[in-house]
Amino acid sequence: MRAKYWLVGAVIATGLSVGLGLEASASTPDASSSASGSFTFQSDYTNVLARGISSEISQLTYSGTLAGIAIDRGTENTYANGSFTGTGTEYCAACTIGDASGAFTATYIYWGSGNTYSGAETFTQGFGKLAGLVGGGSFKGNVQTNANSYEYTYSLP
Repeated sequence: MRAKYWLVGAVIATGLSVGLGLEASASTPDASSSASGSFTFQSDYTNVLARGISSEISQLTYSGTLAGIAIDRGTENTYANGSFTGTGTEYCAACTIGDASGAFTATYIYWGSGNTYSGAETFTQGFGKLAGLVGGGSFKGNVQTNANSYEYTYSLP
């Protein structure tokens, strides 16, 4: 998010294309499961596009029920009162959720003020053993301390 610290939601804005030779499943998902844990930002790159608007690419590491390294790409708007909002796309090429491993994409939104933020993520597609992944949930954190957590609900076929 903000300058060097704001990584949650580095937006995978338009233009990122990743080719995978895995096909998604069309079967109906099973009952929902819960995923919770933490994540830390490993890197965050910001490019100012216009006054109060920037693009961002971040790398983050998930631990807990969801584990792996994800790349986020998005945009952020900052306001004179110190608040901010953002949107983006997340891609995790080698992630594990519960007992299943594979890749997934997700979209996210976030909002905050000062050093704290909250947001929501929605899984959009899964690959490999994560084919058919649906769900999402909330995340929150502190930009200054890089202490971040997530609470997601998910289903797999």
